[in-house]
Amino acid sequence: MIDTNFLQKFEAQVNALMAENTNKSTTIHQLKIEIEVMKRQLAETHVQLATLQKKYDNLLIAHTFVRAEKDDIKRAKAKLSRMLETIDRCIGKLNV
Repeated sequence: MIDTNFLQKFEAQVNALMAENTNKSTTIHQLKIEIEVMKRQLAETHVQLATLQKKYDNLLIAHTFVRAEKDDIKRAKAKLSRMLETIDRCIGKLNV
């Protein structure tokens, strides 16, 4: 004879396992969706990073040119000042 109490307990355990399986499946599905969203966000972030890196590199290059131009301007001003001093000395000698 089969013990009905045993069958009820067994059925309850099977139902509990099936419910847990359903919950786990739902959780797995949600996590897969979350992973896909995060992968897309990561890809977008990589694109943004690459864009920002290019902009930064361009700014460094531009800064180098601007700095070089400032140095050239300083050298040109110094050379012009020396030339004016030489002209002033020559004029001074002519006046003597």
